[in-house]
Amino acid sequence: MFPGLVISGSRWPVPGVEVVTWLDDPKRAPPTRKVTGARKPPTAIVLHTSRGVVGGVREGSRVSTQAETLARYQASTTRQVSWDITIDTDGTVIQSNDFGLAYSWHASSANGWTIGIECVQHPDSGDLWATQLGSLVCVCEVICTALAIPRTVPVDALGSPYSGVVKAWQEKGEGGQGKRFSGLVGHRNLTRNRGPGDPGNAVFETLLKGGFSGVLVP
Repeated sequence: MFPGLVISGSRWPVPGVEVVTWLDDPKRAPPTRKVTGARKPPTAIVLHTSRGVVGGVREGSRVSTQAETLARYQASTTRQVSWDITIDTDGTVIQSNDFGLAYSWHASSANGWTIGIECVQHPDSGDLWATQLGSLVCVCEVICTALAIPRTVPVDALGSPYSGVVKAWQEKGEGGQGKRFSGLVGHRNLTRNRGPGDPGNAVFETLLKGGFSGVLVP
């Protein structure tokens, strides 16, 4: 019923998750036009939340079409912004770009080797939902398999998700080193312009519980 993600022109099923791409339903998942093509395979995934605020995790799911709304926004806005995947609070996954062939504009200097995933937060709450995070883990598993991206997330010496900016990855314009990385990171780790809620600790805690490994920040 759900053919799966589009990665480098091929379909990759995500068992148990509804994935809608522009090939399946361009009204729900319009392709973003704000991409740059002809790139090498990405080596990392940058995780975002749509509001960038700290919230909790609620059990179950919240019925929503907010992912489709955000996908339509990025397909039509005049702002220089785009991302690849949006995950709604009901677990629905909307894909707007074949990130194996072209890169979106979601993380400034890291765009060229990263994939951008947005987790929906509703206007009335910064909370995420368990079903939503379950879909995120499944999607990241498939992407890591398809593109040989390490299943790692940045942690501190105690093994907790690292919430601060990492100088090695930080944008050079902010005084960072702008180095490439491999694995999964938060937008909050790359720039001072985003706070700890982009994407918050819960996203990484769920990945760690789902079998991803923690790696000390450089």
